[in-house]
Amino acid sequence: MEISTGLFLIFGYIWLVYPLYKKYWLHAIFTAMFIGLLILSRHIHKETNRQVGFRFDNFLSSGKILFPVTFAAILVLIIVKTLFYTIDFNFLRECIFWLRLIQYPFWALLQQYVILAFFFRRFRQTSSPHYFLAILASAITFSAMHIPNPPLMIFTFLGGLFWTWVYNKRPNLFAIAITHAVLGAVCCNLVSVYTVVGPYADIRWSKAHPIDYGICFINGTKFSHKTVLSISKESNSNINVEGWARAAKGQVEKVYVRFGRRYYPALYGTQKQKDSYKSPFGEIGFCAMIPISNLRPGYYSLSIKVCVNGRFFCHYPSSRMWIKIS
Repeated sequence: MEISTGLFLIFGYIWLVYPLYKKYWLHAIFTAMFIGLLILSRHIHKETNRQVGFRFDNFLSSGKILFPVTFAAILVLIIVKTLFYTIDFNFLRECIFWLRLIQYPFWALLQQYVILAFFFRRFRQTSSPHYFLAILASAITFSAMHIPNPPLMIFTFLGGLFWTWVYNKRPNLFAIAITHAVLGAVCCNLVSVYTVVGPYADIRWSKAHPIDYGICFINGTKFSHKTVLSISKESNSNINVEGWARAAKGQVEKVYVRFGRRYYPALYGTQKQKDSYKSPFGEIGFCAMIPISNLRPGYYSLSIKVCVNGRFFCHYPSSRMWIKIS
C-alpha cells in the first residue's frame, strides 16, 4: 500500500497536476499528501536518520565506490558529446553550469531520499532476500519518473541501478546526492540534455540540435515567457503567431505551430508569404494564423514543429508559453 500510494501521488502529480496552469492549491495538496506519506512510513517502520542514510561515518567508504565511477561516467559523456553533439547554438552558458552545480545537490538529495530511503527500502522489504529485485524495481521507478524524456530515462535507469546498489551496501544519501548533482549538471550543460518531464517534456535527445527558433510576436505584441497573453474571442477572430526558424544544416521546408492539441501550418520564407504579411526576420521568418472561434475559453500552450529535409522536429520551450482565451 505504501508503494502503490507513493507511485500514485508522484505520477499523478507529474502527469495530471503539473500541466495545469496556476492550480497552486492542487499542487499543495499533492505535495502535502506525499510528505505525509514519507513521514508516516518512517514512523511505521521506526527508521532512524542513520538507517535511511543521513550519516557521515560511512561517507568516505561510500565515496570510494561512487566518485571513481562518476569520474569515469563524465569521461564517457565527454566522448559522446565530442562525437555526436557538436551543434550548440546559444544553449550553453558556463555560469549556468556552476549555478546548477551549486543548487542541484539539494534537489538531488530529495530525489535520492524518495527513491532510496522510501521506494527501495519498501521494495527490499517485499522482495527479501532477493535484493536485486528491489534494486531493479527502484531503477525502473526512477527511470519511469522521467518519461517521455529518452536520455533522462536511460541515464536515470543506469544511475538508479548503480546508486541503489551502493546504497544497499553503504547507505549514505549525502555522497550519492553529490554524484547525482555532478552528473546531472554535466548531462544538462555538456551533453545539453533537457530536464523537463511529463506531458510537456521535450522528447529530443539533446538541446544541441540542428534547429534553432524563436516565437516573438502574438497578434503584434512582443511575446514574453514570463507573462500570459490574454486574447478575447469577441475582439479577435484569429491568433497571429510570428517568429523565425533556421537549420544548421539543410533547409527548413515547413513550419507548424502547435496550439493546444492541434498543429496549424505557417507561412515560411519571403517567397511563400502573402502581401499582407511582411516578416521582420526575412527569409527565416514564419507566420501562422490560428482561428479561435471554435476554441473554448481557457489556457493553451504554444510550441512549433519544423520540417528539415523531410524530417520533423518538435520543439517545446523549457519555459512554457501560455495564451489565455477569454
